[in-house]
Amino acid sequence: MVSPLAEQFFHLADRGNDGVMGLGRATADDENNPSVLAKLGHDDYGVCFGNTDASAGRLEIGQPIKGGGPYVSMPAKGTNYWGLYLSKMSVGPSSVAKAGQYAAIIDSGTSLIAVPTAMFNAIERQVGAVKMDCSNQDSLPTISLTLG
Repeated sequence: MVSPLAEQFFHLADRGNDGVMGLGRATADDENNPSVLAKLGHDDYGVCFGNTDASAGRLEIGQPIKGGGPYVSMPAKGTNYWGLYLSKMSVGPSSVAKAGQYAAIIDSGTSLIAVPTAMFNAIERQVGAVKMDCSNQDSLPTISLTLG
């Protein structure tokens, strides 16, 4: 039997991916191994994802993405992750989270957004019904996250 989590990754078998590289903070891990960024001599990076599945993205080590929107530098919180404070979250015009209530971990290697159950329930009530194939996504409210 295949677990539901494993089923989500089966489509990766058809891709040219060889693995996942973490760009953790420029600190050593539990076994005192330095991070990739530490080995490259940097403690920051910029990442720009393409707008569609087939479009290219970019990774810049030690500098912001050039040609994009304004670059905002925020101090990371904690020592093991790229952590920030979630200062506001809203669904359409309605606020779901207040400043300083939550922390966020920025992980450019996933599209997962995990939230506490109470927040999820509030988001679900405000978003309403989402069709299984997401064909009604254009009619759904915008979910906005403000970090820092």
